[in-house]
Amino acid sequence: MATWAYGGESRLGGEPCARGDAREAAAAVIDYRFQTLGLETIRAYTDIGNAASQKVLLHCGLQNVGEIELLKPTHHGERRAPLFRISRPELSA
Repeated sequence: MATWAYGGESRLGGEPCARGDAREAAAAVIDYRFQTLGLETIRAYTDIGNAASQKVLLHCGLQNVGEIELLKPTHHGERRAPLFRISRPELSA
């Protein structure tokens, strides 16, 4: 499960991810936040041990930029999480 920062919180996880739709869902969230909301940067984090969600974020173009300290622990009790970031693509004129 990935949690997205800025522009509202979205969580990807559960049944859609189990069916392999996570990449498509993550790409749609990214596109919506850049194209519709006009965000310049999107950040997301996952549980430390959630390699599948981290792989999805990397596949969608986010880069691992370190870790963040969480205000509330994750559902696994972790207080830190890997942080991913992507910036709005430059549009060619």
